[in-house]
Amino acid sequence: NDLASFKESGGIEYAEQTALVLRSVPDEPSLVDVAVPKNRAYRKDAFRLRLDHGTTLLTEVDMPASPESGRGRSDTLEKDAADLRRVLVDRPGINGVRAVREGLRARRVSMSNDRVGGALEFLRLRGEIDNRGSDHRPSYWLRTVAEELSDDD
Repeated sequence: NDLASFKESGGIEYAEQTALVLRSVPDEPSLVDVAVPKNRAYRKDAFRLRLDHGTTLLTEVDMPASPESGRGRSDTLEKDAADLRRVLVDRPGINGVRAVREGLRARRVSMSNDRVGGALEFLRLRGEIDNRGSDHRPSYWLRTVAEELSDDD
């Protein structure tokens, strides 16, 4: 577990906002894989950097395709997004990931914060949801529900 890298001091693990684990890529001295085991801003996607030894400039490069990045992962994301849509229909304007997870649990759906964040981002990128709150206090609305409510006003 990448988060175990920070276990020498529980205080460091607790206090940090974002934790990055850097690993050299075997047989590629200029490449570094970066894992994000903790990020309070919810994005934990791993990424790869290339170091230019002449200028010490780091540039993000594409990760190689992994077997788990295939169709199964896409199916899970689609299912998570469908479950999230149902919660947003039941509770338009729901505030925050914690409330979203409570709404999912009420529907007997268990989902981690990462999966909720991924489903929210998926729906946002597809233009299906709006955040009518702020970054610190989000208020999620399905666009079709929000449009129906504004038509009634």
